[in-house]
Amino acid sequence: WSNNVPTFIPKLRGYKKALLKFNLRKILVREYSNISGIFIGYILIYQFSIFIKDWDNYLNINVKLIFLIVLLFFFILRAIKKKYI
Repeated sequence: WSNNVPTFIPKLRGYKKALLKFNLRKILVREYSNISGIFIGYILIYQFSIFIKDWDNYLNINVKLIFLIVLLFFFILRAIKKKYI
């Protein structure tokens, strides 16, 4: 396989379509905890940096909204996963 694939510039001649169909729903169901963890980790680091810099602007509205959206995303995909398994 590696002998036929160019390293940097893809060769479009001889392209073969993948046998498996791409399904975004299955990817999101499998990876929902990783995606949520990345966003929650980012929010925690952001809040810690604000906490160190200035105490007055600790939890602003935008971060609360993003956090709620991530939690909603997490619980919806968790419910979908539990339904399919």
